[in-house]
Amino acid sequence: MKEIYKDIDIVIFDVMGVIVRKQFLGKLAIDKDLYEYLSFLKGAGINRGILSNMPREWWRYFSEKFSLVEYFNPIVLSGEVGMRKPDKEIYLEFEKRSGIPLERSLFIDDRLSNLEAASNLGIKTVYFKKGDGKGYGNGFNPDFQVNSFTELF
Repeated sequence: MKEIYKDIDIVIFDVMGVIVRKQFLGKLAIDKDLYEYLSFLKGAGINRGILSNMPREWWRYFSEKFSLVEYFNPIVLSGEVGMRKPDKEIYLEFEKRSGIPLERSLFIDDRLSNLEAASNLGIKTVYFKKGDGKGYGNGFNPDFQVNSFTELF
């Protein structure tokens, strides 16, 4: 198994930009390799969770459209907890719900500011580079950078 997973018990996913991506003319789609990556994590005994700045109604729509609920636990949405990334408290809420220390977590996001906040709490970070790849960062360097899920297994 890759070094990226050393001492990792859970992989945390952002939804918009990582799981759900805009395609042609605003059509939403799932990265074609997501389900294979989720199977890889399950086979390796690594938990999967969601931490997203998304309203509950959007998550309901995406999770039904793409059959996502069965793959993730816990699911922490800003629209339910009243906190947003990159605020430290939402990461702590994720830790509380998962029961897994943040230091044993790997967080995949397409925003460098969210990854920097996670890193400051001891979480390993993966920048899921998309589009222009700017990620709205200010010089933060994540632990890993990928363009697709296939680079993670």
